[in-house]
Amino acid sequence: MPTSDYHHLTDVLHVLEQLRPASLLEIGIGHGKWGVMCRDALETLQGKLSPEAWTTRIDGIEIFERYRNPLWAYAYNQVRVGDALTLVRDLPHYDVILCSDVIEHVPQPQGLAFVRALLEHAEIVILTTPRGDFPQPALGGNPHEEHVSRWAIRDFSAIPHQAKVIGCTFLVVLARDARSLKRVDLWHPLDVRGVRGYLLELGRYLVWRLTWRFRARA
Repeated sequence: MPTSDYHHLTDVLHVLEQLRPASLLEIGIGHGKWGVMCRDALETLQGKLSPEAWTTRIDGIEIFERYRNPLWAYAYNQVRVGDALTLVRDLPHYDVILCSDVIEHVPQPQGLAFVRALLEHAEIVILTTPRGDFPQPALGGNPHEEHVSRWAIRDFSAIPHQAKVIGCTFLVVLARDARSLKRVDLWHPLDVRGVRGYLLELGRYLVWRLTWRFRARA
C-alpha cells in the first residue's frame, strides 16, 4: 500500500518537532503524506506558510514509480525512484532520515545492515515498523509491499536508540552517537502517566501551545 498504519503519526511528528532538522530524507514515500505532515510541523508551525518561504530540505526515495502523484512535487525538494538498499551508498548527509513502515519489507539481516548504512548518512534515523508478526502480501501490483520480516525492539539493541511501543507498531529513534538521543523525549505531552504525570504534562502542553501562539503572531 502507498500508505501505512496511522497510530504513530503524532509520536513521530513530536520527535521531529524536537529535532527541527534542516534536512530530512524519507525512505518509501508512497503517496507522500509524510512529506506534507513534515512541512506542516517544520514549516507551517514556524509561520512559513508558502513553499517560497520553506527552508527545510525534504527529499524522498520510492521504489514504485506508479505511486507518483502531485504531492511528490509539492512536498519534496527531490524524489529519487529506485531501491533505497542500493541508493543508500550515494546519499548525501541529512540531519534526519525517516524510515516509516519500510524495514518489514526487507529480510532482517539485510534490514539491520541497511539501518547501519543509513546512520552513515544521518545523525538520527527514525524508524517505525509493525510489532511482531504482521503478514501482508504484495498489493496493488507492487511486489515490494510484501512483509518478509518481523521485528522487535530488542533487534536494535546493538545500536544507540530510544523506543516506544504504540499499539500494534513501535517507534525507534536510532543514533550514530548516543549523545544525540539526549535531544529526544519520546513521551508526547498528552501521554498519560498517572494523574500527577498527566497534570504535569498537560501544563507543559499548555505552555507549549501559548508559546506557539505568540510565535505565530510575532
